Amino acid sequence: MSKFIYSDDLMFESGIYSLLGERLISEHFIIVDFDYKSLIIPSAIFDKRREVIGFASNDISYYKAKRVGIQIVLDKRSRIKDVLNFFLLRRRAAYYKLKNTLTLREKETLLLLTDGRSLEDVAEILGVKENTIYTLRRNILIKLKIKNRIEFIDFIN
Repeated sequence: MSKFIYSDDLMFESGIYSLLGERLISEHFIIVDFDYKSLIIPSAIFDKRREVIGFASNDISYYKAKRVGIQIVLDKRSRIKDVLNFFLLRRRAAYYKLKNTLTLREKETLLLLTDGRSLEDVAEILGVKENTIYTLRRNILIKLKIKNRIEFIDFIN
C-alpha cells in the first residue's frame, strides 16, 4: 500500500497509478478506496496540501466516506474517461450517485451501526425504542439490497 492510495485492492491501486501517474497523485491527492474492508483512516491523510478523493462501488461505502468527512466520492465503476475528466477538468460525471436514498433517521442508524454500536446503544442515542431500530435496520437492508444481517455485518465492518 502506498502512502497516497489507501486500498487493499491491488488492481484498483495499480489502475489509479497507471491512469493518473504517481507524480500527479503524490503532489495533489490522497485516494481512499472505501470498499477497503479493513480501512482505518489515519488522520495524516487529511493533509491541507492534498485533496482527499474517495472511491466507492456501493451505497454503504459511500456512506462510510461521508461519515469521515470526505466531500468528493467517485464511483469505482465509472468509465476511465469520466475519471480522467474529473481529475483533469473537474467534471462531475464520475461522482458516485446513490442507488437508494435513505431517510435522515436511517442514515443516523447506519452510521451508528457502522461505528460498532449495538442496537440497544443506537436506540438509546437516538431516543427511540429498540423495535424502531430493528425496523430502521430492516429498511436499510431492503434499500441497500443486502440479503441478511450477516451480509450487513460484513458490509459495515
